[in-house]
Amino acid sequence: MMAEKMKQESGDNSQNIQIAGDLNYGITAADAITISHYVVKQELAMYTSEALSTAEERFKTIANKTVDQINAENPNLFPKFKDPAIQVALNETYKKYIETGDDELGDNLINMLIDRLEIENRNTKQFIIDDARIVLPKLSNANLSFLALQVFSLLNIPTNNKNEYKTAIEKLKKITEGAAAISNLDIMYLKQAGCAMGVPMIHVNRNIADSLLNTYEYYFSRGITLEAFNELATKYQLNHSTIINSFGRLLSLTDMYPNNFVGLRFSSRKRFEDFFLANHLPEFKNFFEEFISLQNKANIKDVQAFHLSIDPKWANIFALWDKEIITTLSIMPVGLYIGSIYLGRTLGIKIPQEIFYKEE
Repeated sequence: MMAEKMKQESGDNSQNIQIAGDLNYGITAADAITISHYVVKQELAMYTSEALSTAEERFKTIANKTVDQINAENPNLFPKFKDPAIQVALNETYKKYIETGDDELGDNLINMLIDRLEIENRNTKQFIIDDARIVLPKLSNANLSFLALQVFSLLNIPTNNKNEYKTAIEKLKKITEGAAAISNLDIMYLKQAGCAMGVPMIHVNRNIADSLLNTYEYYFSRGITLEAFNELATKYQLNHSTIINSFGRLLSLTDMYPNNFVGLRFSSRKRFEDFFLANHLPEFKNFFEEFISLQNKANIKDVQAFHLSIDPKWANIFALWDKEIITTLSIMPVGLYIGSIYLGRTLGIKIPQEIFYKEE
């Protein structure tokens, strides 16, 4: 097949790109568009004249978005467009969008393609991405949303304060709406698709409210009163009248809550320990140890009330995670990756897969 090189016609002052192996120089964004057109040439040729116009418009949309995103994130990936395996990935990415015109699917496929471009060697991560690209177009919005929430329950998203966590929960409204509609059939299909597995009576999946309490415990506490805070600062000689700089730093690690309560910026005990491990501040650590002992200890009801105040659909999510079909469900690597892509786009973060497989 590759004995004869593809012939490309071009206008004056344009650059011809040979796809049959001559790409040993840099590839520009314009070159990447040219290559993109070649890899779907056969797919476009199969459409009738009536469907061809729609197919070509969809191709332009997905190809331009792909190239623009790569150009913005890492243009050094363009030379990989000459790799046969990447051209197959390009074909599959574009073909699925051309078939459906689904922008959500297209955006998720583009992110997977970029992850695939960043893999240097054949390894397990590459195989997971390749499998996920095949499975993704077959999943419903309910499937995707459920996987995204499963991933969310496993993460410890870096936040600087309670308001940032609230913002994250607000961004999840589309996902909670989708996951709330999931059925037993959807769960069974996730198993069939290789995204999950489960054995009745063997409970492996932690309740989502319990996971969130463990990860963001201090955000669900009402804190302590401003009066108690000032008394504590005086006790540890960190008040404004004694050490201005210390008091300022003290305030930077706390937040004012409604009704003159003061809360912590630390989301959990782990974040607390990590901070003081990196910063040798014994007087502050002692202050906050007592602060934590004085504030109310959050419980599951506090977690539920917090999320419901932002998004009432969390009621369906908490109820869903009480079902045995969910508590006995293990999410497989392909499911975790697909959920990470969807959740990462929603929150605007990159979720490294390595965090799911750390050795204890």
